[in-house]
Amino acid sequence: MGVTGNVNYHYSIDNPTNNEFVANFEKRKKKKPTNYHGEAYIAAKMLFQAIEKGDTTETKAIIKALEGLTFDSILGEVVVNEKDHQLHHPNYMGTVVEKDGNAVIEINYTSPIEDANK
Repeated sequence: MGVTGNVNYHYSIDNPTNNEFVANFEKRKKKKPTNYHGEAYIAAKMLFQAIEKGDTTETKAIIKALEGLTFDSILGEVVVNEKDHQLHHPNYMGTVVEKDGNAVIEINYTSPIEDANK
């Protein structure tokens, strides 16, 4: 308990898109999504957004459509870097705390996208 560190994704990130994702995930899977579920969901959404933007499934056109792509995600608004296709997103810090006899992560700091990706 008491360990603080970077959180790539956590179900407790409070924004409408994540709250909807978590509710739908829990309804289907009867558990909360993990970091891996969240990251896979973001990757899939990024691909679908690029396909829609490029109006194609052709690889080179999708790559081009990714450049500068901005979309609302379970992390908040994210942007795909035009030069290297890295996903720029807010960063979160969390601390492991005890809640109802379980160790859980409590998000306690959010670094905005413009600060997190300098």
